[in-house]
Amino acid sequence: MDSGEFRTLRLFETIEKDDSASQRVIASRLGISVGLVNSFIKRLAKKGYLKIMTIPKNRVKYILTAKGAAEKTKLTYQFILFSLSYYRENCSKISDLFEKLENQKIVNVLFYGQGDLSEIAKIIIGESNLKLIGFIEDNMQNVISVRNQQNRDVLSESIHFDAIIITQDSHVIEAKKQLKEKFRNKLICTI
Repeated sequence: MDSGEFRTLRLFETIEKDDSASQRVIASRLGISVGLVNSFIKRLAKKGYLKIMTIPKNRVKYILTAKGAAEKTKLTYQFILFSLSYYRENCSKISDLFEKLENQKIVNVLFYGQGDLSEIAKIIIGESNLKLIGFIEDNMQNVISVRNQQNRDVLSESIHFDAIIITQDSHVIEAKKQLKEKFRNKLICTI
């Protein structure tokens, strides 16, 4: 599933939830520009997936057509297959990494990054001998904070950990560089 198909699916879902949402609202929900939303809507209407109706007060209403509902179903199925594949592939990678860390006598770990990978890793860590003691957060200003499992900020110098596992998909190289500068004597690894 490419990003355009994913965006189309999200647009269909957004319109189904609120068919009279403005393009500005839709853009905000999808995290894209209003111009891009306008372009998507026109393209989908031209393909016969949407009908655009004018309603009072100069507003429009978007209606998903039968053809659009069929396309949404197809995209939903593709998304489920993609998600399942992503989950399985990363479960395997994470399990392998955790096994290697256990063989190196690593016990206490921190996760850096939040998202799908960290959620999968949190599930799998329960099946290992590793202990997740917290999460490192980066506020994008070279300030790193550490939260423990209870969501409380702690000083990174006051907790004992053996390794940091980067659990994010993007900006991995930059994250690894920044972490190595801050935690010189710790093992930094990626999934």
